[in-house]
Amino acid sequence: MQRFFDALQATQSPACEQSVDNVEIIHRLRVSCRRASASLKVFRPLLRRRAAFIQKWLRRVRRAAGPVRDIDVFLSGLKDRALPPDAAAFVREELLNRRAEFESKLRRIAHQATRRKIQRKFRQVLRKGWRDHEQTLESFTQQSLEKSREAFHQLLPIHNPTFEELHDLRIAAKRVRYTIETLGLEKADAPPPTDVESEKRSDSQQPTKALHSQFSHAKLVAMQELLGRLNDHVTAQAMLQSLLANLPADELAAQLAGQIVAEHAAAVDLRLAFLELQDRDPGFNIASE
Repeated sequence: MQRFFDALQATQSPACEQSVDNVEIIHRLRVSCRRASASLKVFRPLLRRRAAFIQKWLRRVRRAAGPVRDIDVFLSGLKDRALPPDAAAFVREELLNRRAEFESKLRRIAHQATRRKIQRKFRQVLRKGWRDHEQTLESFTQQSLEKSREAFHQLLPIHNPTFEELHDLRIAAKRVRYTIETLGLEKADAPPPTDVESEKRSDSQQPTKALHSQFSHAKLVAMQELLGRLNDHVTAQAMLQSLLANLPADELAAQLAGQIVAEHAAAVDLRLAFLELQDRDPGFNIASE
């Protein structure tokens, strides 16, 4: 858990600065919030002290960073979109103005989280120690993985999914992925060790056969990447629609409307690609294994 909170500290401080023009800082801040939160959820049954207060502030910071990140992603790909120069300039200016407002809110919440000393409260949780328990490491690991997959099981297999359902699936996949990484099992996809290598490792250090076959970290990453690209187009469509709502029926509005159609078409294509991947690779449907 400590390494995830160290990563959070490294990104939270820059997020409190007057201007956050480094888009990677915003991205890492959101990811570090999710990873830190996931680690607390995994080890919550073992902690003597509750961490609900920390979870609340991790959620607040992550949500405040979301709109900033969405705009950064859209603007990073603006040059690749088929918008005329004048329309692209209009979109950039409007979204940068919105970003400034969202960034101001993010800085305020990040400052509040810092003043409430989230890092110190996390250290207090660790100092309080762990509950007495009789579970083996393997049993605890299996139980944690199964719990993280509950929402995933409910969403897969998914037939004729909406964009909202695919978004929920992506979030559920993130929880499973971050649980795997919290438990240090992301390398379980690697080929089984040789006999010599096996002798060097105790049985408790080797992923069980069940974990090796049921939890594919690589496939979760692939799913996230594909659904993430889909979500980028859905988000872009929503942003452009919000800009279009305030425009008169002129040439600029027509250009934005054309791009909205293009974003929707790209999202539909990626949705079909995901469904085809499920049909083509049964192993990709992790929840059904």
